[in-house]
Amino acid sequence: MPVVDGLKGFIYHQAGKLVAPLLRNANEEDLYRLFSTLSAFTVEPSKSRLKVLALMAKDRYPMITGWVKVFRQCSPKCVEKIINNLFINSIALGESIREKKMHEHKLMMPKIGAISPTYGCNLN
Repeated sequence: MPVVDGLKGFIYHQAGKLVAPLLRNANEEDLYRLFSTLSAFTVEPSKSRLKVLALMAKDRYPMITGWVKVFRQCSPKCVEKIINNLFINSIALGESIREKKMHEHKLMMPKIGAISPTYGCNLN
């Protein structure tokens, strides 16, 4: 099974490299279509998370509007890292692992932990 998981992760990360340039010029409608399409190809629990993101994009939720601004202002490498860390590692690959560990250890695990080395980061 580890070989399959490694191959799956490799494919997801390669797809992230293809999607990153598209997101730099995306708007909320484009994100809605992207999240809706991705949710059709995934299984639970990722499917429901992507559907929620799609609806948030459709309603122009402030968080999604902020992402659009960040994607347009950041360097291409930064956008690629955001996709890999926030979407692929956290939602696509990590959600099922997180759910399994939560049930195994009977505790709540945060989705994201952030470490900010400086407030002067320009996201480049």
